[in-house]
Amino acid sequence: MNNAYLLRSYHPLYTTGVFVALDRYGNLLHSCVTLELPWRDNAPQISCIPEFSYTVDARESDKHGQHYHVTGVAGRTFILFHPGTYTSQLRGCIIPGRKLLDLNADQVPDITGTRATLDKMLVALGATFRLHIMSAPLDGGTLKQVEVRG
Repeated sequence: MNNAYLLRSYHPLYTTGVFVALDRYGNLLHSCVTLELPWRDNAPQISCIPEFSYTVDARESDKHGQHYHVTGVAGRTFILFHPGTYTSQLRGCIIPGRKLLDLNADQVPDITGTRATLDKMLVALGATFRLHIMSAPLDGGTLKQVEVRG
C-alpha cells in the first residue's frame, strides 16, 4: 500500500496543507496542496479531522464523481477528498488542488485545479492508500500563493 503525508498549517478560519504520496520505495507519486476547515475539536461538519493515520479508499458518487473516502475517523463519517474551491463547500472534508489563492478577496485561501488534481491522485495512488496527517509550521502566519508541481 502506498503512503501519503498531509502536512498541515492551522489558522483560525481554515487549514492548509501539502500532500505528498510515495510508493513503497519512497519515490514521489503525487503532490498537491490542500484546503480544509479549521481545527474545532473534531466537531462534525465544522472541523477538520484529527492528526492520525487513516486508510483512504476510492469511491464514486453522483455529487463528486470519482473521489476518495477517508475511513476510520473517530466520531465522523463520510470524510472525503473531493473537488471544490472554497471552505464554504466543506463539511469536514479535504479539497486537493494546484494552488492556494484568495480568489474572492475574503482573506481566506481558495483552491484551484481541484478536479484535475483529484483525477491525477486517483491514477497515481489507485484504489487505496494510507494517509498520515501531521502539523507543519507556517512561515509568518500569512496567506501566500502556493503551487505544487508534479
